[in-house]
Amino acid sequence: LDSALPERAFDFGVVARGSQIRHAFPIVNRTDGEIRILEWRTKCGCTDVKVGAKVIPPRTQTTIEVTVDTTRFLGHKPSGLTLIFESPAYVQVDLNTSCFIRGDITTTPGQVDFGIVRRSATPPTSTLTLTYAGGRPDWAVTAIQTETDRIEARLQEAGRTVEGYSSYSLTTTLKSNAPNGYLRDGITLIT
Repeated sequence: LDSALPERAFDFGVVARGSQIRHAFPIVNRTDGEIRILEWRTKCGCTDVKVGAKVIPPRTQTTIEVTVDTTRFLGHKPSGLTLIFESPAYVQVDLNTSCFIRGDITTTPGQVDFGIVRRSATPPTSTLTLTYAGGRPDWAVTAIQTETDRIEARLQEAGRTVEGYSSYSLTTTLKSNAPNGYLRDGITLIT
């Protein structure tokens, strides 16, 4: 099973509190026999797992998608899951994730989710609120980067919260060049 799991750990880096962060671990069956997943156990209540397929036929692949909810944690947060295979042999394998959750930055909601969309003349958009609750009066977002060119992200200052914290509105638009099917992308804010 070593060659079937090209990646066993993933570090999300520094994330805002409240983020729903996702990563898909590939399982690639390069053999002539089936690979069968018996079950899995998460390492933390903050982790959700979606298994693409429990049976991976020869010469095919699937993914194990891990979502970590950062709402209740601060600082370094290790997590992940243990996969239990029943064939070609009974083996337990750890897939580990880690991140550093900043307590001075929060997002509401924790992710941009377009849901299921149809192609139309009006591109779908989704908005979340980013709040900086730190003590630096000169703190600001200086740039935005997306992982791909399939989405466009715009940040607009939304003033101050009741507590006096800086607030931003992050609006994301799905571009017309996005392919059909499941889309996963990321947005990095440079401060």
